[in-house]
Amino acid sequence: MDAQRVRVERTPSRRRTPWPPFRRRRDLEIALPLRTIDDLFAEPSHDPFAPDYERYGDSAGVDTIAGVLHVERRVSRLRTAVELAAEAVDPELERRTAAAIRRYCDVKIAGLEHDLKQIRRYGTWALGVGAVAVLVLNAIANPLDSSNDDLLQLISTGLQIAAWVTLWFPINLLVYDRWYARRDQAIYRKMLEMEIAVAPAGTRLEAIDGPP
Repeated sequence: MDAQRVRVERTPSRRRTPWPPFRRRRDLEIALPLRTIDDLFAEPSHDPFAPDYERYGDSAGVDTIAGVLHVERRVSRLRTAVELAAEAVDPELERRTAAAIRRYCDVKIAGLEHDLKQIRRYGTWALGVGAVAVLVLNAIANPLDSSNDDLLQLISTGLQIAAWVTLWFPINLLVYDRWYARRDQAIYRKMLEMEIAVAPAGTRLEAIDGPP
């Protein structure tokens, strides 16, 4: 994420986090320049040979906002100004943009909820298969481990390693994949609460109207 494309201002708020305990939350104000409003949801077809490539980049605007939230933690209030050419800005566009972002986040959250159901289903099934594999492989490996034959002991060690490796897939699903999906859901929920403005390029963030 190029610093020249998106500008982020951070202001400590009065709210604090339950964990880590008593950490102060921050208000974020993002200035996101776009060539056209269509680049908010679609990857811009922008040529790296163009001198303004660093300003606009090659990622959709919503992906850039989500990227900021992946890095920033303990966000209390989120405000974003989409910067366009002055002639492209009008109050109706701002209203439609806010509604479009809400619809986009609702669809993303619903899709991730479906993914979570699949993770639970396949993860639970794989965990059962893995547990059986651990029992069977260890039952085969234990007699070999007591042998004086080096080759049989080597086979026993390999079976024991394979037994625990079979558990990695369900653990990865039920712990890490589930955590990633929950994290992304939290980001889209935060974007649902986001105050959005469509402003002429160069507008200072402090000038954006919105509740304190």
